Amino acid sequence: MLDRKKYVEELIEGTQLLRRKASGLSHAKDGITPSQWQVIGHIFRHEGCTTNEVATALNMTGSAVTQLVNRLVAEGYVKREENAEDRRAHRLILSAQSKKRINAFKAKRLDLMLKLYSALTDAEFKQYLALNKKVISGLEKKTL
Repeated sequence: MLDRKKYVEELIEGTQLLRRKASGLSHAKDGITPSQWQVIGHIFRHEGCTTNEVATALNMTGSAVTQLVNRLVAEGYVKREENAEDRRAHRLILSAQSKKRINAFKAKRLDLMLKLYSALTDAEFKQYLALNKKVISGLEKKTL
């Protein structure tokens, strides 16, 4: 019988290593913390979101996100715009500087990941992708 615990531990370690390699491209050098990158990434994907929406999505407290956003605003990465529906809540918008950095980061990350996955043949890569999709679809169906 397959010792799934052992193999799951190996998968966890491998996934963490891939994530560190991919995310470590820019975090240390540019003065933006990983938490700030999370906030920037969420705003990038959900432009016009509120601080509370970011906090909920990233499982952070509102005050923690407010502090992160305040610093990002002060450094010119994020802008606050008035919310016509609720004057107390501001919409968060990325600056052109942030969008440029995100696009550069994504290009570097893609290049790195292409190099990492070049160890697989095309057939192996397709099989890996299919298995990954299967695991992800299981996540979407189940509540952990």
